Amino acid sequence: MRVLLRIARGAFRNAVLWAGGWGTLSVGLLGTMPLFGLPLRTAVSLVGPVFLGGAAAGFVCGAVFSGLLAIIYRERQISAMRPLWFALLGAGTGVMVLTSTILVPVTLAGWSLPALPVFGAMAVVGGIGAVASTTMLRVAQRGLEPPTTDPLLVSGD
Repeated sequence: MRVLLRIARGAFRNAVLWAGGWGTLSVGLLGTMPLFGLPLRTAVSLVGPVFLGGAAAGFVCGAVFSGLLAIIYRERQISAMRPLWFALLGAGTGVMVLTSTILVPVTLAGWSLPALPVFGAMAVVGGIGAVASTTMLRVAQRGLEPPTTDPLLVSGD
């Protein structure tokens, strides 16, 4: 029971972190949409819903990401985790967040965007998700490494 509680607490913390990050990134991406034909007034009117949508999608995706990792890497140490899984899950998360927070509200507002910028944005956001999740793994793994003692930094003589 304690293990499940620890997993749930970790998933919640990750979900909150992802909610803030993806909410902010979603608004930043919305800011670029006037370059591709979305009227500025429409973009400004969508800032609140896009942030809330990005935060909600980030929260859900962060919790799912943590849950999938708990299932995939059950009973293994963090040092055994592979960056490829993190990159794939992070890229998939980025594309899902972009789709649910930018493309759906813009479409519901009655505007359409050219396909090339949309796919370009999906590739960029997928790349950001892959890099962010892989970096998260590397930082966690690096935290497990024993500290190195540099003779120049050790005082005591």
